[in-house]
Amino acid sequence: MGGDGLRTAIRLRGTFSPAGNGLTVVDYWVELRPYLVWAWPAAALVGFGVLIAGFIAAHLPIRYLWPFLPAVAFVGGITVYISWRQFQTLQAVLRQELAASG
Repeated sequence: MGGDGLRTAIRLRGTFSPAGNGLTVVDYWVELRPYLVWAWPAAALVGFGVLIAGFIAAHLPIRYLWPFLPAVAFVGGITVYISWRQFQTLQAVLRQELAASG
């Protein structure tokens, strides 16, 4: 697959093989890409480290960081939602194609 499209931590994979009677057998499964699951928290920790360093360098109180916590939770929730919706869309397309071919 090319470098285009939305990248998420959930991937729907499978194989198509002829059944011999004109039908097609589909074997599919859901994959969780762990490197993407761990990359987001790692990036969040690095980002918070940079923010804290910036606050310290600017002589600002660390307590001013609290507004960033809901933002991180919101972005994380959006990421999970997009991944789940992409999985559901791929699954629906696969089911539609199978229903149309059989």
